[in-house]
Amino acid sequence: MPKHISCHNYPWPGYVREALTMADVAIIPYRYDKIHYSYTLVAKLFDYMAAGKPVITTPLYETLKIIRKCNCGFVFVNEENLRNILKFIYIHREVLISMSKRGRQMAEKHFCSNILALKFLQEVIKRLSERYYH
Repeated sequence: MPKHISCHNYPWPGYVREALTMADVAIIPYRYDKIHYSYTLVAKLFDYMAAGKPVITTPLYETLKIIRKCNCGFVFVNEENLRNILKFIYIHREVLISMSKRGRQMAEKHFCSNILALKFLQEVIKRLSERYYH
C-alpha cells in the first residue's frame, strides 16, 4: 500500500474521536452480492456524512441512492476501480472538500435524529388517521 494511505482499526467510541478525525475519506467495503445489494443500509454512512467525510463504498442499493442524491462520495465495484478513485482524490483534493461539505449539510438537513424522529411521528399520525378516520 502506498505510504500516503493508511488503515486504522479502533474500538467504536474511540474510533470517532481518534481515527475518523484523521481520515480524509471513509471506506465502506461491503461484499457486493444480491443479498447485501438489496437489503443492507450501512449505519456508518450517516456517521461518516455527519463527520464531513466523503464515503467510498461498494454499490449497495440504498447507500448508492444516498451517495448519488447527496453527491458526497464514490462507489467502487472492484479493486482497480477503488485504486483509481484513491488516485483521483489524492490529486483532486478540492473534490474531497466539496463532498465533505455536501455530506455534512445533507446529514444535518435530512438524517439527524430529531428530524428523523419527527418524520417518523408524522408518518405514524398520518397512517393512524387514515386508518381510523376514513
